[in-house]
Amino acid sequence: MNPELIMEELLNHRYFRRLLRLIETHPYSDELNSFHSSLIVKGGKILSYGINKPGANSFALNYAQHKGWQLHAECCALYKVRRMNLNGATMYNARVNKHGVVEISKPCLGCSQMLIDHGFRKIVYTTTKGFEIEKVNNLIEVAT
Repeated sequence: MNPELIMEELLNHRYFRRLLRLIETHPYSDELNSFHSSLIVKGGKILSYGINKPGANSFALNYAQHKGWQLHAECCALYKVRRMNLNGATMYNARVNKHGVVEISKPCLGCSQMLIDHGFRKIVYTTTKGFEIEKVNNLIEVAT
Protein backbone atom coordinates (compact mmCIF):
# COMPACT_ATOMS: atom_id res chain seq x y z
CA MET A 1 0.00 0.00 0.00
CA ASN A 2 1.16 3.53 -0.76
CA PRO A 3 2.81 5.21 2.30
CA GLU A 4 0.82 8.41 1.72
CA LEU A 5 -2.47 6.47 1.74
CA ILE A 6 -1.48 4.72 4.97
CA MET A 7 -0.72 8.06 6.61
CA GLU A 8 -4.03 9.49 5.36
CA GLU A 9 -5.92 6.50 6.80
CA LEU A 10 -4.20 6.96 10.17
CA LEU A 11 -4.89 10.71 10.22
CA ASN A 12 -8.60 9.94 9.83
CA HIS A 13 -8.54 7.90 13.04
CA ARG A 14 -8.99 9.97 16.21
CA TYR A 15 -6.38 8.25 18.37
CA PHE A 16 -3.78 7.73 15.66
CA ARG A 17 -4.09 11.40 14.69
CA ARG A 18 -3.14 12.25 18.29
CA LEU A 19 -0.22 9.79 18.23
CA LEU A 20 1.11 11.22 14.98
CA ARG A 21 0.99 14.73 16.47
CA LEU A 22 3.11 13.48 19.37
CA ILE A 23 5.61 12.09 16.88
CA GLU A 24 5.74 15.36 14.91
CA THR A 25 6.86 17.21 18.05
CA HIS A 26 9.17 14.46 19.33
CA PRO A 27 11.90 16.14 21.43
CA TYR A 28 14.53 13.49 20.61
CA SER A 29 14.24 13.70 16.82
CA ASP A 30 18.00 14.03 16.31
CA GLU A 31 18.83 10.97 18.42
CA LEU A 32 16.40 8.32 17.13
CA ASN A 33 15.88 6.52 13.82
CA SER A 34 12.19 5.98 14.44
CA PHE A 35 9.64 7.63 16.66
CA HIS A 36 7.19 5.63 18.70
CA SER A 37 4.22 6.98 20.64
CA SER A 38 1.57 5.28 22.78
CA LEU A 39 -1.85 6.24 24.13
CA ILE A 40 -3.83 4.55 26.88
CA VAL A 41 -7.58 4.72 26.31
CA LYS A 42 -10.34 3.49 28.60
CA GLY A 43 -14.04 4.18 28.23
CA GLY A 44 -13.37 6.44 25.24
CA LYS A 45 -11.09 8.72 27.30
CA ILE A 46 -7.36 9.19 26.79
CA LEU A 47 -5.76 8.53 30.17
CA SER A 48 -2.10 8.88 29.30
CA TYR A 49 0.45 9.07 26.50
CA GLY A 50 4.12 8.31 26.10
CA ILE A 51 6.97 8.55 23.59
CA ASN A 52 10.15 6.54 23.23
CA LYS A 53 13.08 8.42 24.72
CA PRO A 54 16.54 7.99 26.17
CA GLY A 55 16.79 6.66 29.69
CA ALA A 56 15.12 4.12 31.93
CA ASN A 57 13.36 3.82 35.26
CA SER A 58 12.91 0.94 37.68
CA PHE A 59 9.34 0.34 36.48
CA ALA A 60 10.48 -0.11 32.87
CA LEU A 61 13.48 -2.23 33.85
CA ASN A 62 11.11 -4.80 35.40
CA TYR A 63 9.84 -5.52 31.89
CA ALA A 64 12.92 -4.86 29.76
CA GLN A 65 13.76 -7.56 27.26
CA HIS A 66 16.95 -5.76 26.36
CA LYS A 67 18.88 -3.36 28.53
CA GLY A 68 19.42 -0.33 26.37
CA TRP A 69 19.29 3.39 26.55
CA GLN A 70 15.76 3.69 25.19
CA LEU A 71 12.63 3.82 27.31
CA HIS A 72 9.71 2.38 25.31
CA ALA A 73 6.66 4.55 24.67
CA GLU A 74 4.37 1.95 26.28
CA CYS A 75 6.34 2.18 29.55
CA CYS A 76 6.29 5.97 29.49
CA ALA A 77 2.51 6.01 29.03
CA LEU A 78 1.81 3.36 31.65
CA TYR A 79 4.19 4.78 34.26
CA LYS A 80 2.03 7.91 34.57
CA VAL A 81 -1.15 5.93 35.37
CA ARG A 82 0.32 2.73 36.87
CA ARG A 83 -1.77 3.03 40.05
CA MET A 84 -5.10 3.37 38.19
CA ASN A 85 -7.43 0.46 37.44
CA LEU A 86 -6.64 -0.21 33.79
CA ASN A 87 -8.65 -3.42 33.40
CA GLY A 88 -10.19 -3.41 29.93
CA ALA A 89 -8.08 -0.50 28.66
CA THR A 90 -6.69 -0.29 25.13
CA MET A 91 -3.17 0.76 24.16
CA TYR A 92 -2.65 2.50 20.81
CA ASN A 93 0.87 2.52 19.33
CA ALA A 94 2.27 4.34 16.31
CA ARG A 95 5.77 4.30 14.86
CA VAL A 96 7.14 6.49 12.09
CA ASN A 97 10.73 6.53 10.80
CA LYS A 98 12.87 9.61 10.10
CA HIS A 99 11.57 9.68 6.53
CA GLY A 100 7.93 9.88 7.63
CA VAL A 101 7.10 6.28 6.71
CA VAL A 102 4.77 4.35 9.02
CA GLU A 103 6.37 1.24 10.53
CA ILE A 104 5.28 -1.71 12.68
CA SER A 105 4.74 -0.74 16.31
CA LYS A 106 3.75 -4.07 17.82
CA PRO A 107 4.93 -4.19 21.45
CA CYS A 108 8.02 -6.20 22.36
CA LEU A 109 7.63 -9.18 24.72
CA GLY A 110 8.45 -7.09 27.78
CA CYS A 111 5.89 -4.43 26.95
CA SER A 112 3.35 -7.13 26.06
CA GLN A 113 3.80 -8.70 29.50
CA MET A 114 3.43 -5.27 31.10
CA LEU A 115 0.09 -4.76 29.30
CA ILE A 116 -1.14 -8.18 30.45
CA ASP A 117 -0.05 -7.53 34.04
CA HIS A 118 -2.01 -4.26 34.10
CA GLY A 119 -5.25 -5.67 32.67
CA PHE A 120 -5.22 -4.24 29.15
CA ARG A 121 -7.73 -5.84 26.80
CA LYS A 122 -6.54 -4.71 23.36
CA ILE A 123 -3.55 -3.29 21.55
CA VAL A 124 -3.97 -1.32 18.32
CA TYR A 125 -0.70 -0.71 16.50
CA THR A 126 0.57 0.58 13.18
CA THR A 127 1.86 -1.74 10.48
CA THR A 128 3.32 -1.07 7.06
CA LYS A 129 -0.21 -1.59 5.69
CA GLY A 130 -2.20 0.50 8.21
CA PHE A 131 -2.98 -0.87 11.65
CA GLU A 132 -3.79 -4.11 13.46
CA ILE A 133 -6.00 -4.81 16.48
CA GLU A 134 -5.10 -7.69 18.79
CA LYS A 135 -6.22 -8.98 22.15
CA VAL A 136 -3.35 -8.38 24.54
CA ASN A 137 -3.37 -11.98 25.78
CA ASN A 138 -2.63 -13.15 22.22
CA LEU A 139 0.64 -11.19 22.09
CA ILE A 140 2.49 -13.56 24.45
CA GLU A 141 0.81 -16.74 23.16
CA VAL A 142 1.97 -16.05 19.59
CA ALA A 143 5.52 -15.24 20.69
CA THR A 144 6.06 -18.36 22.82
